[in-house]
Amino acid sequence: MKEMFSADSVDQIVVRIQNYRRLIKLIELKSVEDGACSLPHKVMANFLDTTQEHIQKWLEKLIEFGIIKQVGNSFTYKTVISEYEQTPIDHLLDLMNLLKENPELSFFLQAKTLNISVQELELLFGLLIQIMM
Repeated sequence: MKEMFSADSVDQIVVRIQNYRRLIKLIELKSVEDGACSLPHKVMANFLDTTQEHIQKWLEKLIEFGIIKQVGNSFTYKTVISEYEQTPIDHLLDLMNLLKENPELSFFLQAKTLNISVQELELLFGLLIQIMM
């Protein structure tokens, strides 16, 4: 069976996912009593050692994925999923690690190994396509 993703492409996707996770963590850590984080994009970029443009793109993706939402003014964000829940991003990271370690697994065996349904795996691949865009 031909591999869907090379090790290099998996690594690039993993880095992108890790960046999303770092941004989620920053929003959670810098949230005030109401659970909202109002750091300007420039400050977020400084914390994460990246550009404001990357922060803007990452925020847009996380909003699109339903992991964070924008509240109030244009620089206020709140996580939708509690820090104790696994986000779709976390599941996708598990999938990417599985694809890197066992690229030969069938779709069914990927779902079984991740202990999720085939439908949930289909959703993860949909999310993966969105991340790659």
